[in-house]
Amino acid sequence: MRAFLSLVLCLICVGCKSIERLVRNSPLSGVETGAGRVNVWPIYYQSGDKIAVLWPVFDDDERGFALRPLVTRDEGDWEVLWPLSRWNTETGDWNVLLAYRMDESYGVFPVIGFGDFSYVGPVWWNREDENKLTGAGLFPLAAWSEEFSHIGPVWWGSETSGDGSKSISSYGLFPIVDFGHGFNNIGPMFWGYDDDDEMNFAVAFPLFGFGEAEDGSGMLLSLLGGRGWDKNGETSFVNVLGPVFHYDREGESESTAVLWPLFWNSEWTTGNDRHTEWGSWPIFDHRVSRDEKGEKTMTETSAIAGLFRHAGKDGTVALRLLPLFSHRTKDGGYEAVLDWLSLYGHKEHDNGDTALHIGTPMVFEYRGGEGGYRWSSLLGTISYETEGDKSEFSLLYYLYRQKTSGTETRRDFFPFISWDSGEKRSGFSFLWRLFNWERNGDKVGGHIFFIPWGDR
Repeated sequence: MRAFLSLVLCLICVGCKSIERLVRNSPLSGVETGAGRVNVWPIYYQSGDKIAVLWPVFDDDERGFALRPLVTRDEGDWEVLWPLSRWNTETGDWNVLLAYRMDESYGVFPVIGFGDFSYVGPVWWNREDENKLTGAGLFPLAAWSEEFSHIGPVWWGSETSGDGSKSISSYGLFPIVDFGHGFNNIGPMFWGYDDDDEMNFAVAFPLFGFGEAEDGSGMLLSLLGGRGWDKNGETSFVNVLGPVFHYDREGESESTAVLWPLFWNSEWTTGNDRHTEWGSWPIFDHRVSRDEKGEKTMTETSAIAGLFRHAGKDGTVALRLLPLFSHRTKDGGYEAVLDWLSLYGHKEHDNGDTALHIGTPMVFEYRGGEGGYRWSSLLGTISYETEGDKSEFSLLYYLYRQKTSGTETRRDFFPFISWDSGEKRSGFSFLWRLFNWERNGDKVGGHIFFIPWGDR
C-alpha cells in the first residue's frame, strides 16, 4: 500500500519542473543576480543568464528552456505538451497520458501496474525482491501480508518472535469477536493485558467495568456503584447507586453528594485560601473561606437558587434580594447576572470605579471613578460622559450631540445645524454652506447660498 501511495504522488507531481521554471525565471522568484538585469516583465525579463520573453510563453537559463505549452527541458527532464507527457533522460522515468514508468514500476494507471507493488484491476501483490512475495489481495474483499490478513470480516495478525519465526498474535471476526494481547472482545465484553501479562482492563457493558493504568491508578464500576484509587492505592472516588451517594477526592479537594443534587458538601483550596461549602439545592447554600492561619476571610450564604445572597468580610460586602436590590463592594466576591436584574443595584469595581443602576440598566445606569463618570438612560437615548475637562452629551443618540473640551464646545442638530463656540473659534452653519458664519480669532466670514463672504 505504501508503494501504491508513492506511485499516486509521483503521477500528481508530473509537470512540477515546468511550474518551478515559471517562478524561477521571473521576478516572482525574488532572487536577482544583478548582472545584466532588464525588467519589463511580462514582456521581457533578464537577470544574469535567466531570460523570459512574453512570460510564461518562453524562458531560458543554464538548466534548459521552455516554449509553453509545446516543450520544456530542465536538465534531464523533458516535457512535451505538458502535462500530457514527460521523460527524464537521467533516471529513465516517463509518462504518456496515464502510461508510466517510475523507478522499477511501470503500467497504465490505475488499470495495471508492475514492479515491487503490482496490480491488475482490484488484484494486487507485493514483493521485497524477485523471489519473495510479501503480500497479495483482492481489494477490498481479501488481503494477505506478513503483518495483517483478512477475508471479509475475518482477520488475523502476525508478529515476529526473537528467533525470526512468525506466529499468529491476534485474530477475530469484526466486530463480534477479537482475540489478541492488548485488546480482546466477545460482543460487549472487552479485556486486555499489560506487558507483564496481567489483566489491566475488563468491561462487560453495562454490568461491570475494571481498569488500571501503568502508574497503578484505576477504577472498578458496576450497576451498584464503583470505586477509584490513585497510584498510591488511596481512594479517589466512591459511588453508591449513581446519585444516591458520591464521594470524590483530588489532591486536597474533596466533595460529597447525597441524593445529588439535593445535598452536598465540598472542600477545596484556592491559592492559600481553604473553602468549605455545603447546602441543599436549590434552597440553601453556605460557604466559608479561611486563610492559611485558619481565620475566616469570607462567609457567604445564598438561598432560593441565588435570589438571596449575603457575603460578609468583617461586615456586609454583598447583599442581593431579587427583584428589589443588589449591593456588592470590590471585596464582595463573584459577580452574577442576577445582580443586574434588580430594580436597584450598586457595586464597586477593583479599579475603584463605582457603578449603579435603577430599574435595570435599560432605565438608568451610572459609572464613576477618579477620572470622571458616565450615565445613560432609556437604552442610551440620553447619555452624558465626562473625563477631566472633556464632556459629551447626546439626546436620542445622534439627533443632538454636544462635545466640550476645555473652553471649546461643539453642538450638532442632526442633520441640518451645527453650532460651535469658544474663546478662539466659534461658528454656526445651516445645511453646510447654504448659510454659515465663522469666527477664527479676529477673522469673520462665511457663506450665503454657497457664496463666500467676509475674511475667512
